[in-house]
Amino acid sequence: MRWRRSRGTDGTTGSPPVPDGDTRDIRDVLAESVTAVNRASASDDPAALRSAVDALLSTLQRAPADYPYRGLCLGAAGDGLRFLFRMTGRRGDLDAAVECEERALAAIPRDDPQRPLLLNKLAECCRARFAEAGDLADLDAAVTWSREGLELAEPGGKQHTEALFGLGLTFHRRYHAVGGADARDAAIEWYERALTAEPTPAWDRATVLGHLEIAYRDRFAESGDREDLDRAADSCERALALPIAEPDHRRNLLIDLTAVHQQLFDLYGAPEDADASIRNAERVLAATETGDPSRPLILRLTAESYQRRFSTRGDAADLDACIAHGEEAATLLGPRDPDKARLLANLCVDHTERHRLTGDRADLDTAVERGRAALAATGPGHPDRPQILGQLAAAHGLRFARWGEPGDLDADIDLSEQALALAPADHRGIALTNLASTLARRYRLTGEPRDLNRCIEAGEEALADPGLNPEQRSVCFGTLSVAHRYRYEHFGAQADLDHAIDLGHRAVRSLGDDHVERASRLDSLASAYAAQFARSRERDDLDTAVELGEQALACSPLGPAQQALFRSNLAGHLLERFGADHDPADLEASIGYSRKALDGTASDDPDRPRTAAALAGALFHRHQRGTGPATDLDEAVSLIEWSVAASGGTHAPARLDLLNNLAVAYRERHERAGGAGIPADAVSRLVEAASRAAATATPVSRATGQLNIALLALSTGRLPEAARVFRSAVEALPECAVQGMAWSDQEEVLVGSQGLIGEATAAHLALGDVSGAVELAELGRGILLSQRLDARGDIAELTAAAPELAAEFEQLRAEADRRSYNRVHDLTGTAALRRSPLDTADRWNDLLRRIRELPGLAGFLAPPRAADLRRAAADGCVVLVNVSSLGGDAVLIRPDSLDRVPLPGLTAEDAQAHAHALAGLEPVPGHEGRKMTYLGSGGATPELLEWLWETTVEPVLAALGRLGPSVPGEPLPRVWWVPTGPLALLPLHAAGRRGGPSALDHVVSSYAPTVRALLHARQRPVAETRTQLAVTMRHTPGMPDLTGTAAEAARLLAGRPDAVALSDADATAAAVLDALPRASWAHFACHASGHPVKPSRNTLHLHDTRLPVPEISRLRLRSGELAYLSACSTGQGSVYQADEAIHLASAFQLAGYRHVVATLWPVNDTVAAMAARRFYRLLGDSPTADGAANALHEVTRRLRDRFPDAPDLWAPFVHSGP
Repeated sequence: MRWRRSRGTDGTTGSPPVPDGDTRDIRDVLAESVTAVNRASASDDPAALRSAVDALLSTLQRAPADYPYRGLCLGAAGDGLRFLFRMTGRRGDLDAAVECEERALAAIPRDDPQRPLLLNKLAECCRARFAEAGDLADLDAAVTWSREGLELAEPGGKQHTEALFGLGLTFHRRYHAVGGADARDAAIEWYERALTAEPTPAWDRATVLGHLEIAYRDRFAESGDREDLDRAADSCERALALPIAEPDHRRNLLIDLTAVHQQLFDLYGAPEDADASIRNAERVLAATETGDPSRPLILRLTAESYQRRFSTRGDAADLDACIAHGEEAATLLGPRDPDKARLLANLCVDHTERHRLTGDRADLDTAVERGRAALAATGPGHPDRPQILGQLAAAHGLRFARWGEPGDLDADIDLSEQALALAPADHRGIALTNLASTLARRYRLTGEPRDLNRCIEAGEEALADPGLNPEQRSVCFGTLSVAHRYRYEHFGAQADLDHAIDLGHRAVRSLGDDHVERASRLDSLASAYAAQFARSRERDDLDTAVELGEQALACSPLGPAQQALFRSNLAGHLLERFGADHDPADLEASIGYSRKALDGTASDDPDRPRTAAALAGALFHRHQRGTGPATDLDEAVSLIEWSVAASGGTHAPARLDLLNNLAVAYRERHERAGGAGIPADAVSRLVEAASRAAATATPVSRATGQLNIALLALSTGRLPEAARVFRSAVEALPECAVQGMAWSDQEEVLVGSQGLIGEATAAHLALGDVSGAVELAELGRGILLSQRLDARGDIAELTAAAPELAAEFEQLRAEADRRSYNRVHDLTGTAALRRSPLDTADRWNDLLRRIRELPGLAGFLAPPRAADLRRAAADGCVVLVNVSSLGGDAVLIRPDSLDRVPLPGLTAEDAQAHAHALAGLEPVPGHEGRKMTYLGSGGATPELLEWLWETTVEPVLAALGRLGPSVPGEPLPRVWWVPTGPLALLPLHAAGRRGGPSALDHVVSSYAPTVRALLHARQRPVAETRTQLAVTMRHTPGMPDLTGTAAEAARLLAGRPDAVALSDADATAAAVLDALPRASWAHFACHASGHPVKPSRNTLHLHDTRLPVPEISRLRLRSGELAYLSACSTGQGSVYQADEAIHLASAFQLAGYRHVVATLWPVNDTVAAMAARRFYRLLGDSPTADGAANALHEVTRRLRDRFPDAPDLWAPFVHSGP
């Protein structure tokens, strides 16, 4: 402050009087006092400053009242008191400063050039007092003083700029105190105006830019407008480009700039922001001394910047730098430092990540230590505790996954649940995601599907948290995708697999192309597509799996453990593609990737057995192809033996798959070595190991994974052991088709059990256990049909014993029916997926348990025993015909006996070939029979009928004593054929030699999909009235016309005015489904089509749409008597799922019809009309159709007589029913 002397009116310099005893001029005394205040303000001595201020104020009191420099002296005293407050923090000093500045303003005129300076200082004092006391009146006063200063200051001058900046500061502090966009935006406006004022010293501009940067960040926090963050970064950059005298100021700007780039990276993921944050963090770190108290903070900031760049690029050097800076910061922070817990938690995560790259256990152990230390540093109510619990849980979970220590899994679950319990209600996303991951890991150990249900529920709830950032959402998407894939593999619901693929894509899309976790997401998605191929057999799915696997492996950088895992998975996809197309390049690539994977897998890695088994599988395929070295088989056996031994201590569900693969390899070696080549006790040990592994395996694994083990025991002469394993596998089949799953899903789950029933039945027959063989065949065949028949059984006894349980049973079976018959697209909603089929199955099993505990109801819905099955043979004989690798057998089921009839001429190979030929199908190589080429079905041939006669029917009739000539006038005996496997597609009823003996001459044949189905049909009430429905489609859109249907229907409806006729445009699906419940007799003359692999797609073609098996089966008709299906292949099942006996005929039986007439192959329109006309004429007008079998028998004989050399015309018609 410059001092000026006033002059008297006479031109002389005026001077106030001085006190007595002081000879100096008062002006000199005041000047010395002001100088003393200024000098003391620059010192660190508050006592000296207080003394100087007191002296100045005391001297000023002695000055005359009109002293012209009073205002300037008061201003100087106010400055001193303001500095004194900064030294002491005493509120009284600040109040005195404000008072002095206000008195100073009152003492000088408005036009005094020093007034703007005093106004700005007074505004500064008011802001300081607001910061101390929080009284908004001080901010209001500061605005008033700054506005006056702005008005009085010379534009472009320093005080003008100070006033602009002061207004910015004041409004900014008001915003931080009470909020309000107006105050925040006003602050930004005043800061910007201060920057445009000229001239402004460089250090002042840097100060303003620093405050402006903070204001822009404040606005971004509310607006989310990226431009505000960009402006904040620009403000910091501009400030740092200026010469700044204060090192602390420069350091703070660098810290803020680092934080802004971190925030930009977190929100938008741009790699350049990660680079910028590291660059600026290193600048501030380099300028910070080792002993600087702020060094821990700056080290942590630098570590976080490196971690961000690692998260997107995966460079191990970045992670190393992150950990090095973080560990140094941890050593510098005291045990009570509030930042230490969060730093230790970050180190837990960082060491976990480095373990993922290197596989080094030391990092994982350190991660657990840091996580435990972080947890210990936070009290029960600490806001970071839920997150730290989750991070520590993840470290324990990974350590469990790698080394299998149960204590780690227990800790993982416990910590995850604690984290979720503590998480705020509106910020549960991360805790839920962590818990979901933990539950998925436990499922991999135990195979318990309830963990998958909880996992999916937690993951879906997590996604509802809007606070998850893109990376966290990707983790959640990825976890959910894996969980749905696991659940698909456990239960087989297509909706789960569809969801797994969709979520997998979303997990990938949530990450940048160079994100470190992208490889894992791609690899997981590849596995989902591979699972889809296993179901669809569509090459595109497998190509996608291979492509995604290659992309995952191409991501950089990858740690050794990840490389090994991704190579092994890619090798599996390539091997699968080799199996489909037999491209030797895929096989060699699979072997190459498998070898590299095994070489890159640590000796103690729990994934090593799986990796070794994958290589063994590829070598085994090359051995079978004969293109590799002679050592392929031996190496494959050695590898799989090692895999089984190395996984012997675990109860993981996948162990049964390893044992199955070992059985396949042993069988190959056994056959190659002519009965040798296997250690003496190897098979017995394998059988026992399989028995133990089955305890934790999924039902599907138990059903399919034990088949080769049983076949090995069979081929090595261990019949009792084989029978025991076969029984275990068959008993798992009903569990595979979980109650409440969609029909198409249940059907798909059972496809892998092809041949199991035949082999299991044959093994028990070979042991002489005929009853056991029949019970086993009945247990494992027609599972979907039996489930639905059981659900529709009579519950009168239950209702009488426990009406409340009967009501619960009705409700639950109705719910299971709704889910079972829903189409796939009805099950893809979130709510439906949340309700796993297991929910319904659990409730169903619990209800059955409670019912069976009641007196007299122990056998409620239990599988029938042999004695029960014999009751189905009333008035005839039920003939179970079986074929397997052991040959053929028949079992004659009569009311009082079960008798085995060996069929030495019947082989499984011949039966399969004839079934394929009859269906007009040729299996596509490499698709295990699940993909067929349709060549066109020509129907039965004389050669087929002769083969059936010689190998099967003749020996059966001989055992029945029915090969002799029939007695004229005596009715032929009834036979119900129950064929297994491929025999179910063949016309046993028409077997015979051309021009010679034939089944038609000796017995009246009917068919039953299962013995239980025949029992069910026998128990249904006989119709007392006849109500006729005729559905005829002379013209079906897009298909050839059926000209004979009109005449066929006209003769059927003649004389029946009450009959319902639906033809052509009237025969819509809705109309047919509406009419069927009122029709005891139904006749269909229309087109029908089948599906060789998915029999539930067999369908009747109506005017507007198709009527498939599930839609028909869901009906519950009370008075159904006869359904006559005069259409093509309505009694033909699936070549691949013959034991399920799913076709249109069984669908109508399930709907409630006691008798069904169907066809085994496409029929001639004219012949079909002839057959129907003759059939109905023979039955007459009776309301019952119990003569249907005899009538159809007579029809078939007449047709044979007319077309003796064309069994394709006369032999397709078959009857099912009592």
